[in-house]
Amino acid sequence: MDAAFLKLLNLSVQAGWIVLAVLALRLLLSHTHAPKALRCVLWGLVGARLLCPFSLESVISLMPAREVITTRTVRYDPAPTLHTGVPFLDDAVNPGFSRAFAPAAPMVSVNPLQVVCAIAGFVWLAGMAGMVLYFLLSTLSLRRRVAGAVETEKGVREADSVPSPFVFGFFRPVVYLPTGMDGASRAYVLAHERAHIRRRDYLIKPLGFLLLAAYWFNPLLWLAYILLCRDIELACDEKVLSQLGAGVKKPYSQALLEAVTFHRHVAACPVAFGEGRLKGRVKNVLRWKRPALWVTALSMVLCAGLAACFLTDPKAPAYAGSYVYTGKARDPLFEPFGITLWEDGAFSYMEGPASSYIGMGTWVEKDGVLTLTDTAGSTKRVFLFRWSEEGLRFVKEGSDRFIYTDVQDGELFEVTDRPAAGFSPQPSVTVETMPGGQAALDLESGCQFVYRSGDPRDGGSRVITLNPDGTFNYDGGSFASVAWVGVWSQEGDVVTLRTTGYAFDRVDPDMEREIANRFRIVPEGLAYIESESYGLIYAPTLEDGAVFKREDP
Repeated sequence: MDAAFLKLLNLSVQAGWIVLAVLALRLLLSHTHAPKALRCVLWGLVGARLLCPFSLESVISLMPAREVITTRTVRYDPAPTLHTGVPFLDDAVNPGFSRAFAPAAPMVSVNPLQVVCAIAGFVWLAGMAGMVLYFLLSTLSLRRRVAGAVETEKGVREADSVPSPFVFGFFRPVVYLPTGMDGASRAYVLAHERAHIRRRDYLIKPLGFLLLAAYWFNPLLWLAYILLCRDIELACDEKVLSQLGAGVKKPYSQALLEAVTFHRHVAACPVAFGEGRLKGRVKNVLRWKRPALWVTALSMVLCAGLAACFLTDPKAPAYAGSYVYTGKARDPLFEPFGITLWEDGAFSYMEGPASSYIGMGTWVEKDGVLTLTDTAGSTKRVFLFRWSEEGLRFVKEGSDRFIYTDVQDGELFEVTDRPAAGFSPQPSVTVETMPGGQAALDLESGCQFVYRSGDPRDGGSRVITLNPDGTFNYDGGSFASVAWVGVWSQEGDVVTLRTTGYAFDRVDPDMEREIANRFRIVPEGLAYIESESYGLIYAPTLEDGAVFKREDP
């Protein structure tokens, strides 16, 4: 529910920017004799944004941001922020927003914002259901009111219960008139209502209301719907005048005054002749003149430009992506060190597969310098990078130190096409074929390797168990006071075990030193590579090449 609500919320914000752009262009066109029908086209752009869940990227896009708030921010960000794309708005809103919705214990408690979004999702659903119910009830009520209408000519019906002219019907629209309307006024009224039918306004207006029902929480869309209804009437007025000529402006205005006997609030279904501000409609009729070709052409170009700029999303920043540290960590355990910058302004990093800490926060770019603010830990930390074609170069001055890796000024984090950080390591279980055709590691339920030296100083057998999910267990023998756990990975015929904690605490951030050990796959099992290993605990006689024989339980 919260994910669906967030999707609609972000679409609503984008549509809100289009509404503001349409209002500005609408004001500009109001000082010209541009066709009012173009205003309806502009409101159609708002509807297109609300209906379409995706959009293309464009270098000319003026949309400030793709998403104001993301699901990742709501669920996981320890200091939630909004990304409106307008810096002064972000600066004004985010400090208070982050304080209000920061979780009390980021690693164990639910983000308050996630709870708020879940509640808001149900409130949104209730509001939408209420508006759809109003739409249906108003339609049924109107249908009952005109049930006894008498057909006076094809497509035209009259009834005493009809207060003012309107069109009703979704598949076979009919013009309804008050009983007794005749003469010139009747002819003008019918011309107007039939213009509605030719323009398919009897479908456009209900569709606009249903969209408003889905996005009822956005006040800008209420304004857009009200103005759409007014512009529909103005467009039909102009369509009649363009057909009958400027000579009917005065009698047509008189017909307007006679027809509007009942002023009604904006309704869901009827498209009434008397809707809209009567004074504005009469003034528009009296001032109307056929638009010049160049005015129409220029107005259409402006509409097309607005569509290109606001129905497309800005291209993803060139620096959004994944980067891997190319320097040398103090221990192979902390390689690779990766950073991922997300398009929505979030970032994450992890200092090596065995690191127990995953940093995350937000990043911003200004004048080629990227500022990454890590808010995942108890202390906020800031890291600065300068953009280059190869990737990100660390700016040590003004930056905090990473936990395990002492990155030097100017060192490169090279761009890569694979996610580099933010995910717990889960090495894939593969089946390698050794020379002679023997399968190396055929894991279905795990496999076990045992070393027995026969030396009493070794404390008996030591057992390595590789699990199919990429984790391992190590039992150091009867003399060992602890048992290790961690993750394993395989590259060619080399298996690497990276310790992350003890059996009673699978991830211990306070370990004195995390440990890496490597083995070469041989037909009998795993051969220890002493030169590339830290040293297995309680194994004083374990030498290079010592074999842990495979003995699956």
